[in-house]
Amino acid sequence: MTGPTVARESRELVVHRDLLVALGAAARGEVPAGSIDELVARDLVTPDGRPTDAAADTAAAVGSPRGTVRVTAAGPGGTGAADLWVGATRAVLHPAGDRPAPVVSVSRSLLPQLVVRATGLGPRPLAGGPAFSADAALVAAACAGTATPPWAGAEAVQRPRLWRVTWRAGEARGDIGFLDLGPLGLWRPAPAQGPALTWSPVPAATAWRELGRLFAATLEDRP
Repeated sequence: MTGPTVARESRELVVHRDLLVALGAAARGEVPAGSIDELVARDLVTPDGRPTDAAADTAAAVGSPRGTVRVTAAGPGGTGAADLWVGATRAVLHPAGDRPAPVVSVSRSLLPQLVVRATGLGPRPLAGGPAFSADAALVAAACAGTATPPWAGAEAVQRPRLWRVTWRAGEARGDIGFLDLGPLGLWRPAPAQGPALTWSPVPAATAWRELGRLFAATLEDRP
């Protein structure tokens, strides 16, 4: 994922997750001794361990977030995840994994754009097909291309994507998920008998409404 940068000026930061977490720790005055040399070399903290002016807001968001969001998704490329930290002034996105990845840090008010970026959500038609029954593991495997799709009209869908957003802000928590079939619209699971779920088509507005609750909780000013 590439895009807006950690600094106020246009400059991309690509780091391992542990270095980003160390930067957050520096904002709390707890920078790990084993990370300070690299943080200083990357001009992220000063020699005495304080975040530089360019990195301070991003460091504060990661080190002391007002809310956190995790997005997981299964698609043709396999299964992946990304984490978001929402601070007082910045929202920060970083893909999960063992490899270095770009940090995307934007104004907190742009949190919806980061969630859209992570989920791939966009305008979708309302599907006219019937609901279907399948467990989440089968649907995820079908999205990854390792199982036969359980939905009708699979030949019309090039990049199916099953995504889930979990978030926490103070005592508030949420968990939503949708199957995105592109030209066949969005599908939402509901409990059924046994491990199977019933997947029914829903308007894209349903996803936006549910995500709106997330934005309200994480963008709300908190002491």
